Amino acid sequence: MSVIVIRTPYQIKKSPFNVGEYGQILYVNLGESIAGASEYTVLLEPQVGAALERKTANGVALGTENVIIGDETYRANEYLTYPIKDGELDQSGKWRAKGLAQLSTTNLLVGDYKKVTVMP
Repeated sequence: MSVIVIRTPYQIKKSPFNVGEYGQILYVNLGESIAGASEYTVLLEPQVGAALERKTANGVALGTENVIIGDETYRANEYLTYPIKDGELDQSGKWRAKGLAQLSTTNLLVGDYKKVTVMP
């Protein structure tokens, strides 16, 4: 007899970030399996100013559980997480974020940008 385990996705409240806030997790969905990637990258760009590029060594990680963010389900192994560090959210306004996964030396999967709001 085999047992089937069904995991219920975690519900994550979608809320804006605040200037100066850190520790909150940024979720970036790529929409297909990236479990075998050798490197993960998150680009976080303010409306004005320099973009932040964070890689696996900076804390970018593969999301391994199904989660619901707002009205969208991010499936396990298809999204990245990044814990915002102190000093990174230095201005309010519209930001955007996207994820990248290096699947092989010749195959880089680039996700779509998602809007991120940073409140004053």
